Amino acid sequence: MFQPFLDLNDWLRGYCEKNHIQLVDAYPALADHEGLLDGRYDSGDGVHLNGEGYKAFGRFVASELKDFLTPGNIVACLGDSLTEGYPGHFVGQEEFSQWKPYPFYLERDGLTVINFGRSGDTTFELIRRFHSQVRVHKPPPDICIVHGGANDLFCDLPIGQVEGNLVDIYKACKRHKMTPIAVTLLPVMIR
Repeated sequence: MFQPFLDLNDWLRGYCEKNHIQLVDAYPALADHEGLLDGRYDSGDGVHLNGEGYKAFGRFVASELKDFLTPGNIVACLGDSLTEGYPGHFVGQEEFSQWKPYPFYLERDGLTVINFGRSGDTTFELIRRFHSQVRVHKPPPDICIVHGGANDLFCDLPIGQVEGNLVDIYKACKRHKMTPIAVTLLPVMIR
């Protein structure tokens, strides 16, 4: 297991509980008995999900939020490659059906889901995209699901900086009358 991921997830659990933010704790759902990414879900790089991994992740998030997301909601999904669907969005059209990212699994009648995921983004880019795309979207989203921080940690940015950026996003959501939902980082095959 990658210790910075565990540390950020621990902080996220505590922050969300203290500040009454809905949390989707997806780490345990995709981890093996050692706390690493379950090999069945690995795309081959130890970090990104394959088609089965995206399916497991998407179904888990949808199940966790089934009573929270209601018809009429506009849901923004803000994140990095695991929100966008990397590497599935680079493969051919026929294969793409096996690589649907978690926002796809949230879709249902009366619910509008918009994928604002972008591969490689750090939480700095998430803040910028929140203000340049999510906040100004018409009509405005009611809910913003935030899943990010992994790229920051892979770049050895201080965990406190990542936490501060996530807090800025959650607070910006509330200022703009969007309900923030936090998602823990997923396990990786790195120790």
